[in-house]
Amino acid sequence: MKYLILFIAFSCHGICFCQEISILNEIPKNGVRFYIGFQKVNEKFNYIQAAQKYNCEKAGSLLQKVELHRAIIPVNNGGRRFGEPASTSFYLKIYDVDSLTGGPGKSLINDAFMVRNGTNSIVKIDLKKQKIVIPGKAFFVGIEWIFDKHNQRLMNIKPDQFIKDKRFEVADLIYQPFLGMVKNNKAYSDAWVMTPEHTWKLYTHNLPYMTDLSITAYIESK
Repeated sequence: MKYLILFIAFSCHGICFCQEISILNEIPKNGVRFYIGFQKVNEKFNYIQAAQKYNCEKAGSLLQKVELHRAIIPVNNGGRRFGEPASTSFYLKIYDVDSLTGGPGKSLINDAFMVRNGTNSIVKIDLKKQKIVIPGKAFFVGIEWIFDKHNQRLMNIKPDQFIKDKRFEVADLIYQPFLGMVKNNKAYSDAWVMTPEHTWKLYTHNLPYMTDLSITAYIESK
């Protein structure tokens, strides 16, 4: 759902102008309960990046800020140590749309933009100083995982058929941030992932339950 907010300002000459702020893919107020970034029994999650697609009404808008929801893995869970600290780091990615594939295309930021977050489940990233212009009416915001020891966690996976038999638990490495997914009342996915071969593909593994990454984009148009 998109909300529009109008800001009106007056100069000393009495001239007014308006700035329209659109909120795209707003994170649900009741929270996020589903996340990507975990290994799955039927699909090993070994993607390099994940990105959310947005559509806006006007070309040439400015990306003002981004908010994303991530899971905080507890240090202790049932006596098992999952790792610490809860802080994480990752690269923020902004892309234009590839006209051939419909997926992420040319990067809209020149330099690597690293984000460091402490213990906040909602990560707020102010991008006003970057002056990121969205050339067309669609774009992507995503993350690139940093596969280091700081982001590393150990997770026990229980195949469904062996869920009652702990002898068959499988331990595997997972990496922060664990990015949320939400359902936005549509039958298709706007979430894309980059494979280890550096190829983008739609992330449809969780359809029809989840369709979008929990990343909200705030754009300004005049």
